[in-house]
Amino acid sequence: MRNPAARGIELPEVKRPEMEVWTLDELKTFLKHASSHRFYPAIMLAVSSGLRRSEVLGLRWVNTDLEAGTAAIRDTLVPVNGGIDHRINVTKSKKSRRDIPLDPETVTVMRTHRKRQATERMASPIWHDLDLVFTNEIGEPVRPTTFSRTWKRLAVEAGVRPLTPHPGARYGWATLALEADVPMKVVQEQLGHASLAITSDIYSHVSEGLSRDAVERVAKMFR
Repeated sequence: MRNPAARGIELPEVKRPEMEVWTLDELKTFLKHASSHRFYPAIMLAVSSGLRRSEVLGLRWVNTDLEAGTAAIRDTLVPVNGGIDHRINVTKSKKSRRDIPLDPETVTVMRTHRKRQATERMASPIWHDLDLVFTNEIGEPVRPTTFSRTWKRLAVEAGVRPLTPHPGARYGWATLALEADVPMKVVQEQLGHASLAITSDIYSHVSEGLSRDAVERVAKMFR
């Protein structure tokens, strides 16, 4: 009796969709347009750190040290019930639980944001004290779907491609980091990937360009 499963079947090649990220000019244009929006501090943190949307919106003040310029990623905010509700979870893996540095400009933006939030807390009779860094006017979490829709709307208004926070900003940060010769291992740790292989696979298009550049630079050394 022949086993149909034993037949040699050639499986179709799985092709990773082409990664789309903003150019530097597009990113600058987007940030300039978004600078007056309520979500700007969260947007700034996302594009300057490569954090997931869920990690940005789940960040707590207790895990944020603006004096030291660091943020401890411990919680995530994820959409549930088709995006009409949300839930705060602990990060899903050991690699996801990490401490990241914040650049000075982002720290400055977040300091201003913290002062504004403190004013809103004092003015609101129904403040929801969840210790979240990014909230609405009464301390409730920012809905992930609302954040993404607003992000895309701001991009359209700015005249750049309407990319999303994830993968748009996250992939964009990693691409810029690799192009700036940041080691792949450092990029992996910053993004919270479980392994270096995942980072290398996702950003293979950047790696190929960097490899060619490395070969040409080494060749010039002995010519």
